[in-house]
Amino acid sequence: MAKFYHELWVNKKEPLAALRESQLTIYYHPELIPDLTGERGAPKFKDAVAVKASVEPSGRRDARSDTKLWAAFVLSGVGK
Repeated sequence: MAKFYHELWVNKKEPLAALRESQLTIYYHPELIPDLTGERGAPKFKDAVAVKASVEPSGRRDARSDTKLWAAFVLSGVGK
């Protein structure tokens, strides 16, 4: 959710685009989960929210996260 709100408020993305970016970030970069879910203002938080999900790390399929970590977040409402 931290990545979603960062994309929504800081990067001024539409809600649907912010959700998509958040889901893909967790999908392609599961190693960032502890940094994104840590205490507010955690040292690595700024680096974690700045990661772009569009690039898959080193092309490794085993680096992807389990679906249960990102698929539960859905957008409810207008979304535009």
